[in-house]
Amino acid sequence: YMGNPRTYCCFTHQSLVFRVIHVTTTMSWKQMDGALTQISVNAHAIYGVNAQQQIYRREHKANNWVQMPGAAVRVSAGSHDEVWVVNANQDIYRWDNGNWTHIEGKLSEIAVGGPMAVWGVNCNGGIFRWMGDKWQVMPGQADKIGVGKDGLPWVTNKQHLIYRWNAHKHNWDQIGGNLCQISAGTLKNEAVGVNSSGNIFRYKNGYGWEQLPGIASWAAVWKHGKTKRTVCVNSAGGIYYLQTTDVILLIM
Repeated sequence: YMGNPRTYCCFTHQSLVFRVIHVTTTMSWKQMDGALTQISVNAHAIYGVNAQQQIYRREHKANNWVQMPGAAVRVSAGSHDEVWVVNANQDIYRWDNGNWTHIEGKLSEIAVGGPMAVWGVNCNGGIFRWMGDKWQVMPGQADKIGVGKDGLPWVTNKQHLIYRWNAHKHNWDQIGGNLCQISAGTLKNEAVGVNSSGNIFRYKNGYGWEQLPGIASWAAVWKHGKTKRTVCVNSAGGIYYLQTTDVILLIM
């Protein structure tokens, strides 16, 4: 089986010959322990904040959440494990060698794709990009923002319209669909998001939005090697990761 559900192939087992005639991929959410209101994921770990504004980190190979110092309402982790947060006062902090470093400015949303791919949105909908020592005002208005490993942000606005940054035009390209939350992934043109009804969608370049099962209030995605980690939290604080299973139909 080569991963394509339209591919027919044969194999033998104990002198019997089988033919794969159909492969169906099923998706289901598996609950993790803990409770969070917002979540971020990268190649190293899952990060999140809970209703008490506590910050947590969980390495992918670990079975427990580790509380980090400080308080936040938003957290975002980039490709090299850069971690930025904003707190209830809209203050901005970056995790540096075991401590939080205060960064100038005020933001209500933060998104990190990599060391030089940090973007944010303030309470007035203004969009900003971190230039290493100061924030640069960017065009447009947004409500939520996500930045992938390629450094290109996606945003949703108050009308739940979706836009992706076009670096060549230095402006935004509208993407079809309606979402109230969005996160970008590792691959170019990869994103997940949630609409106002809690439906979860995944963007596949060339195919548009694909609805995933379940209901959530926040979703995030990251790919490391051959492993893609899609995680979400729901309105009750439940934490879930997406599990995919291939069901193979054989005939002799």
